[in-house]
Amino acid sequence: MGPQTITLRVEAAKLYSAIITNKNQMPTYCKLVNGEIKPPNGKPLQDFTTDVDLGDKISWQADAIASGELGNDEPILELAENYRVTIDSIAFQLVNGENNFFEGDPIVIFDPGNSGKITNQQMKSSGLVSGEIYTYTIDFSIIIPGYDKKSFFIDPKLQIK
Repeated sequence: MGPQTITLRVEAAKLYSAIITNKNQMPTYCKLVNGEIKPPNGKPLQDFTTDVDLGDKISWQADAIASGELGNDEPILELAENYRVTIDSIAFQLVNGENNFFEGDPIVIFDPGNSGKITNQQMKSSGLVSGEIYTYTIDFSIIIPGYDKKSFFIDPKLQIK
């Protein structure tokens, strides 16, 4: 399949001020995009599954988007440019006694002025089962200059083709 980029798009102004009591609220504020693939509206983000081949390279990035862009609500008067969304880490569910289905640990790259992102993580080329779905966690933060950062997480999936 080749290199893939998974983008987390966040209505940062709304999520930053929201009180989240369970992860099923996250689709109100976030969506994942991989090319044209995205979960159906109203489905939990944890249902987002990316098809990958053994040995594929995967990158994650995050974008702050304008409030109301996901169409869930009236927009609020906060500019997306005032917020930064950074991916802090990728955590893996334990699989066959191992805690990683990538070659090596994911490395977070912080570009000045841009979002933290994780780039070119190569899927293991053996030891994973075709057709199997593997769950992982994206830990991310919203940063507003001069304020405390707030952290969140979502649990999407990778499926081996």
